[in-house]
Amino acid sequence: AEAFQEELEGLMREVRSEAQEHVLRLVENDMHSLHTTSLKSRDLEREAKEAEQLYMKGVEEYQEYEQEEIEERQLAMLLKRQEEEEKLAAEMTEAVRAEQLNLRRREKRLMLQEEA
Repeated sequence: AEAFQEELEGLMREVRSEAQEHVLRLVENDMHSLHTTSLKSRDLEREAKEAEQLYMKGVEEYQEYEQEEIEERQLAMLLKRQEEEEKLAAEMTEAVRAEQLNLRRREKRLMLQEEA
């Protein structure tokens, strides 16, 4: 369980890091474009702020999507593990029942041999 948690945390850090790098590259590109464009008028400044807000909203939505994907993978792994554990428990129960049946048969044979 700890190894699974550590692996999950590692994946989450990796996804966050990649998302942040991607966002930084996009922001750098946007900032470069903004600096090369004259922002003399207030309309252009307002449009730039709106574009930045939309961009940041998009980044947040992307990060939420990535988080949901991680959580879905984690849930799927947990469900698979639970199914495997339930299957193993059923197999163990069946093995115990079979052993108990064998023991009863041996006891009957011994009793019959003693009577004979």
